[in-house]
Amino acid sequence: MRKAQQGFKNIELVGSLLHHMDMGRPKNFRREEVLEKAIPVFWKRRFSDTSVQDLERATGVNKSGLYSEFRDKEDLFVESLRYYLATQEKRGLLTEEPLGWKNIETFLKRGPHKQE
Repeated sequence: MRKAQQGFKNIELVGSLLHHMDMGRPKNFRREEVLEKAIPVFWKRRFSDTSVQDLERATGVNKSGLYSEFRDKEDLFVESLRYYLATQEKRGLLTEEPLGWKNIETFLKRGPHKQE
């Protein structure tokens, strides 16, 4: 019985190690760069008209690299939107005084273009 329990622990340990090992090539891109490059594609083409091939061309990351970082196109879209909102917020577009609809309108009109 003890040997059986020890065997199960070894199987669990090996399974855990294999699960956490990166079996593929190391990624050669930064997540933030992918998000920055995907935003204009989604902005221009909209979600439904954006293909994975469009995203591969824009980001320079192949399909397997994109899917290793994001679950699917929707996940990449949502993460891009979160990144965009976070970076725009840091620029103060939505918090400039006086607060109001003008800030939201400016935020939406500027789109995913860099503002310095």
